[in-house]
Amino acid sequence: MKKVLVSLILLISCASAEINEHKVDLYYANGIMMQDSEYVTQVIWERRVATLLAQHEHFMDKIAKTDIAYNISESEIEDLWEAFLQKVSLDPILSAGWTAFKFFVSRIPVVGQVSESLIKYMELSNQKLHDTTLNEQIQKYKDSILSGHGVVVVAHSQGNLFAIEAYRKLDTWMKQYFHMIAVATPADRIVNGGNGVTFDNDIILSVPLAMDNSIYNPNRYDYLEHTYNAVNEIIDTQLHIDAKTSVQYHSFSYYLGYPIHEFALAEGSDTQTLFEKRQTNVAKNLIEQWIIDEIEAHETRESQWMYDTNSSDSKVF
Repeated sequence: MKKVLVSLILLISCASAEINEHKVDLYYANGIMMQDSEYVTQVIWERRVATLLAQHEHFMDKIAKTDIAYNISESEIEDLWEAFLQKVSLDPILSAGWTAFKFFVSRIPVVGQVSESLIKYMELSNQKLHDTTLNEQIQKYKDSILSGHGVVVVAHSQGNLFAIEAYRKLDTWMKQYFHMIAVATPADRIVNGGNGVTFDNDIILSVPLAMDNSIYNPNRYDYLEHTYNAVNEIIDTQLHIDAKTSVQYHSFSYYLGYPIHEFALAEGSDTQTLFEKRQTNVAKNLIEQWIIDEIEAHETRESQWMYDTNSSDSKVF
């Protein structure tokens, strides 16, 4: 009876919200150097979800909203700087090292004071944009949970750092309704027992203390090596396969099974090159299953709207 009364009150106060505790809101948290606008990213994500779950109509019906936790890109340098500061703030070892580095720099004769001021300025200028983005994402997640839905965030690259930060700032009772799927993460953890995947030749694995949840990528990075004569003419071209980490296979679309293109030698030629398609569904199948698992798991989770009389941190009002 109490649950019914609370739900009625909630419906009156949030008339525009859909209250269905068996549904989830499925988010995409993008990484650095995003080329698409927020609107385009939203449209692409909706289409990809529809494609990803095309054979699972029952589970599509369990998704209340398909949305994005958008991370705007300023420039390559600023994006990398922001991701670096996030990584440092989330890891005690890196944080201690960064603090020690700044202390060392500040003690360098003559240039120390200038360098210290410059670092502080860069940190502060980054913080404003970062906090705005993070707060917008947190508010979206809170609104979803307050409408009775579970939150599932498919986070790619730097999006994982935002997801972890957002999770930390949720109200305590909300955290059990927040789950993430980590794709190519630079972080050292996945919150709330989430799952993750990174290809073994993804360049993200070169990030210090990035968690190793890697799987074998059947595609390897190809590169061409040229031999020149004395007048700088190419006299030989050879194709090599590099097993080391590569930026080629870091894109979110590749993880979702979409093809990428890269140079390869044309068959039967030692000089002619062409763009060759590379594609795999290995990661896509995992991501698809994890989304389904989270939708199923949410149906059996404790109601958001049970008033907890034994806790000062009650779940309603």
